[in-house]
Amino acid sequence: METVLLIEDNEDIADLSKHALQSQGYDAIVVRSRNAAVEFLRDDGIPAIIILDWHMPGMSIEKFILELTAMCKDHPLPRLILSTAGPDADKVAKSLSIPEVLRKPFDLTNPLKAVDGTAGVRG
Repeated sequence: METVLLIEDNEDIADLSKHALQSQGYDAIVVRSRNAAVEFLRDDGIPAIIILDWHMPGMSIEKFILELTAMCKDHPLPRLILSTAGPDADKVAKSLSIPEVLRKPFDLTNPLKAVDGTAGVRG
């Protein structure tokens, strides 16, 4: 079972996405802050997939990706999926080698398709 770390501060989106991912057989872990994400990565290891919200309080996407890269120096980087409502996400995602961008609002099948590599905006 692949682990998906969902970094999302919106409780409703996080809960619905977690349920949808779990119903498809993923081990879905939700954290609601940058600090909780870093703590999870340090304590529990690197998941196969990270879905991260573009607009997280106290978290710059660019800094987080650099931090994640440093944490993964002895491991392959997880697959990254960026979720956003922002118009600049495609450009930033491409510059950070994030292959998928989910546009909010998305239906519950959209995150699943992105995780399975069949949807999303490719950079």
